[in-house]
Amino acid sequence: MGLVYVSIMPRALVLALALLLPCLPVLPAGAQEDRLGDLTVKAAWAAPSSLSRRTGSVYLTIANGGTRDDQLIAAHTDAAEETELRSHRTGEVVGRARRVSAVRLPASETVVLRPGAEHVALIDVKTPLKAGDRLSLLLMFEKSGLLTVTVPVTTGAPN
Repeated sequence: MGLVYVSIMPRALVLALALLLPCLPVLPAGAQEDRLGDLTVKAAWAAPSSLSRRTGSVYLTIANGGTRDDQLIAAHTDAAEETELRSHRTGEVVGRARRVSAVRLPASETVVLRPGAEHVALIDVKTPLKAGDRLSLLLMFEKSGLLTVTVPVTTGAPN
């Protein structure tokens, strides 16, 4: 009797999983969310780099669902020799981003790092970033600590 139960159980489990699979939510590319305390990081993406330029950019959305302000103070990836937080200042020519010491994350607000605004700059990219690649990015927050996110390389922001 024990052998019959063992042989039927795996089939029942496979059937149950097959029936439940269509009910599971399907997340579009870039829909990954990573959480660290009150912070949620989502919609991360990196633009492909050109062969002539050894730079890249990472963009993402950070929601601070807490009651205290925080700051993104640094980032690191093995995909580049150096990583900087940068921002375009109002009135400056596009393409003239300056290094900033931190990206403010006010309590109960969402901050979007996007092209032409605040972003993570990748300097001296070790291998050109191509659409379909992925990179690991370590984010350092002043109060919340460290969070590693996986960043897909795409030709545009995820929906």
